[in-house]
This record gives sequence, structure tokens and C-alpha cells, in this order.
Amino acid sequence: MSVRRSLFVSISMAIALLSPGAAVAGGTVLDFIDPVVTLTTPPDNAFYNLNQTVLADFSCSDNQPGDSGIASCNGEVLNGDAIDTSSLGQHLFTVSATDNQGNFASKTHLYTVVNGEGKPDVRIRRIGRTTLVGNNIYSPSAAGEELGASLKAPGIRRFVITIQNDGTDPDAYTLMAAGGGGVVPGYDIKYYQGWPATDITTAMFNGTYQTPTIQPGKIFRIRAVVTIGVAPTQPGISNLIRATSNNNATVLDAVRFTIGTLPPD
Repeated sequence: MSVRRSLFVSISMAIALLSPGAAVAGGTVLDFIDPVVTLTTPPDNAFYNLNQTVLADFSCSDNQPGDSGIASCNGEVLNGDAIDTSSLGQHLFTVSATDNQGNFASKTHLYTVVNGEGKPDVRIRRIGRTTLVGNNIYSPSAAGEELGASLKAPGIRRFVITIQNDGTDPDAYTLMAAGGGGVVPGYDIKYYQGWPATDITTAMFNGTYQTPTIQPGKIFRIRAVVTIGVAPTQPGISNLIRATSNNNATVLDAVRFTIGTLPPD
């Protein structure tokens, strides 16, 4: 064999031995690729309430061509078990993986446990008007937080309701509407969120509508649209909108709009 041919064969064998997944004598596979860690829950920078139940969700893989397979995949708790939310402050959740060739990988996410001080402040105004009712007033029954609109039949009255987080921690709120909406002939109340508008009326009247997590000082908006028929069967209608803290169910606030029975704004 020529020197050039011998050198080419030697280099080719060396490259093969150093390639990920290359087979050597005896059928052993050389795997130089680290495994892959997927950490879904907790996501990075998540917020959870004190003692909230949150189940870990993670996995490890090592299944690319030539990989040797997963030998271990370990988190702070077993996959599917509850992560630690028993103490306030920042926590780290790490998942580590090792394959059968000893390659190692890990992923770490930060999550924060808060004490649930997310205080809802529900306010209301007529769309197109500047009068804001309920700002910095906290009443579950909407005392001092009532906005009136005149009764004109037929007609439409539109309101915007803002929920501000006046607390110190992120919080989400469960919203409920209570009153005669949809059951009093001659009046039709609809609730909407976002644009293009999503109809959230059923969830509002069922008391199951959930806001996203609202950071301290930030707000979330919904709209109420009241359609008054030609001949309503009663001279007025009232609706209460209440927000309950998901962090602490004893913390809540409400506003009320009334058509026909209060002086208009």
C-alpha cells in the first residue's frame, strides 16, 4: 500500500472513531452528544402562591442517531410530583440527565413563591365618558362603587370595567356578574374581552371567568354592552361585577352599573 493510501486510511479511521455514534471494535458505540432536557413545569420565572399545588413536568431524551440512550433523568422531585411551594421567595428547579456514555446535561428554572397579596381594585366608566367610579374603593357589595346610566328604549349602553392589581404580588382574579342580565325581558347584557372581541358572557354569569395573571399596578379590561328593547318589562336593571383574588379568596372588590334607577353619570 502506498504511503499516501496508508495515510488516507489512517485519517479516515480516526475521523470515524471521533464521530458521534461511531462504532469501534466489539460493537461499542462512541457517543459524544449530550442528552436533551425538557423542563415544562415550572416554567422559567413563574410565580406561585404559598402552598399552591404545582406538579413537575419534565423529560430527558437521548435518541438522535448514534446516541447511547438515557441512563438517568432526575429533578428536584419525581416527574409528576408536587414542587416545593412551602416557603416564600425564589426557588430553583433543576433537571439533570446522563446518557449511557456518561454525557451530562441539565436545565434550571427559577420560580417565586409569593404570599398572595394581590388586591383587586375594580373600576367602571361609560365608554366615551371620563367619569371613573370605584377607584381605590374596596367593597365586595359595590357600596360607593355604583355607576348610573339613563334608560332610553330602545338603546344601547356600553361600559368598560378595569381590574387593577393594587397589591404587592402578581395575582389573577375570578370575575362574576350578578343581576338581571339575560333573564329580564327587554334587557340583554353581554360581556366581552379583547379585540377582536371574545364573548365571555356565560363565564361571567357563571362566576368562572379567569383573568390572566396581573402584575402589581397593572390592569385588565372587559366591556359590558346592554341592549335595551323597545318595551322593557321593568323600568331599570342593575348588574354587579365582582373580582375575587385567586391568591386569597377573602380579598375581593366589586362595582355596579345601574340603568334607569340611579342618576346617570
